[in-house]
Amino acid sequence: MLVVCTSIEPSQKQKQLLGKYANRAFHLTIGKKYLVFALTIASENVHYVQILTDYGHLVSVPFFLFSFLDSRVSRYWEMRTFEDGVVTFWPPSFYTEFYHDDLFEEIDSVVQDFTQVRIRLEREFEVS
Repeated sequence: MLVVCTSIEPSQKQKQLLGKYANRAFHLTIGKKYLVFALTIASENVHYVQILTDYGHLVSVPFFLFSFLDSRVSRYWEMRTFEDGVVTFWPPSFYTEFYHDDLFEEIDSVVQDFTQVRIRLEREFEVS
C-alpha cells in the first residue's frame, strides 16, 4: 500500500475523533509518498497507517492525512481482530510483544527483522 500525504494536521472534526492524540506532530511532508507498513482499523471513523516519518521513525498516523496511491493490501500482512473491535493488518513480526519499542530502541534482532520487512514491502510496491 502506498499513500501520499495530503495534510500534516487533522481538521477540527478529525481532532475530536482522535481525542488525546489530536495535537500530536506526525513529521510528514505534504505531497510526499509513503510506504504503508501496517494498517489498523481502530473504529468506524479512525484508521491508522504505520509509516516511516520524515525522521525515519515507524509510527501510526491517522489515515485521513493521506490519500491512496496504491490501495492494495500487502500479501505479507496478517489480519487479526481484537475484543475491542480493532482490526489490524500487520506483518506477523509486528505482533511480537514490544516489537515497536524494541525497534525504537534499536534492538539488533528487531532492526534486522524490520529491514527484511521493509525490503519485502518495497519490492512488492516497487518503491526505490
